[in-house]
Amino acid sequence: YELFAVVKEAHPGLRIVIGGPHAASFRERILEECPAVDYIIPTEGEIPFRRLCLGDSPEEIPGLIHRADGSPVVNPGAELITDLDKLPFPRYGAFELEKFTAHTMDKVLKISLCGSRGCPYRCTFCASGSVMGKGYRHHSVPWLLDQIEYWYERGCRAFSFVDDGFTFRPEQVFEFCDEFERRGFSGCDLSLDNGIRADRFSRELLIRMKEIGFWRFGIGVEAGTQKVLNHLKKGEKL
Repeated sequence: YELFAVVKEAHPGLRIVIGGPHAASFRERILEECPAVDYIIPTEGEIPFRRLCLGDSPEEIPGLIHRADGSPVVNPGAELITDLDKLPFPRYGAFELEKFTAHTMDKVLKISLCGSRGCPYRCTFCASGSVMGKGYRHHSVPWLLDQIEYWYERGCRAFSFVDDGFTFRPEQVFEFCDEFERRGFSGCDLSLDNGIRADRFSRELLIRMKEIGFWRFGIGVEAGTQKVLNHLKKGEKL
């Protein structure tokens, strides 16, 4: 909040928009606590943020939280995007990507990918359901591989999947692996850095994933006692 205030003081004409887990959790309270912030997008940002940039009236943008006569107003009508394939994937055309590296086997540029959104589980420590919704939605395998192909042709060989539920649909992961091979990608470093649920994968699936280049993943264990897992509402047994 202090940083926003400094930015606003230096550039009074700028509009500051907040999204992500904090926005989803605290919503209009942010406008009450931080006068420098102009708008809150508590859920998916592609549509409302684009409409803001195009100059649409804030009062007409579903789901946007803004001010009217100095008081926070929450616009109704926000809907989650159901057909994710309609969204273009980011190409980072204005980014100096050569300055970005991550910890991979070869210390090379790693591109983050997200093939799905939403999580049906209700873990008490996680804001995913608030930001992306409880309904699980996913891109098609061709859409996801088209994105990989774009970066592959630009020389990238390291990809990190940041989905909350990459393995929620095992049959789709097997399809992904088969199509990945069919397209001839090789030498790729694939990882699931955001982690996967302990009850949503099998040995057979992991073996298949390893065959195409997956080498690292985290498992969301969270706790070693059933009592704590129950308090967390993890939906898993020890």
